[in-house]
Amino acid sequence: MEGPPALPTEEEVEGMTFGMIVEKLKALGIHTADLEEKKDAKERLLKTIKEVHDNIATRRQPGKITKTLQQAISENKKKREGLTQICNSILEFVDSMEDDDKQKMEELFGQDLELQVILENVRTFLQNDDCPILVVGE
Repeated sequence: MEGPPALPTEEEVEGMTFGMIVEKLKALGIHTADLEEKKDAKERLLKTIKEVHDNIATRRQPGKITKTLQQAISENKKKREGLTQICNSILEFVDSMEDDDKQKMEELFGQDLELQVILENVRTFLQNDDCPILVVGE
């Protein structure tokens, strides 16, 4: 399978005939039926080449993926720390509750919520530094 056609430089485009420019545009998949003058064809080819180069420049930014992943990890860590603090605050509040208030909560919700066990499990999970597997593909 052949790759995309090579892009000529501006100097090479200047030296091309009208027919050569039109053929290059066709090879790039660009509409050419409306072109009647070399000047218009040349402008379209140069514009196309610029767009291709701009597209490549924005797609290939060295370190961009690494930087983005580092930001995501940092933000994730901050959020986990904040949620851990919330869990700690709630656990402290529940620990300080009177037994009759705890009993009323259980009656109100109709079951033993085991709130402390749930919050301790959540806190343990949040404090764990394990990271999910990240698979990067096409």
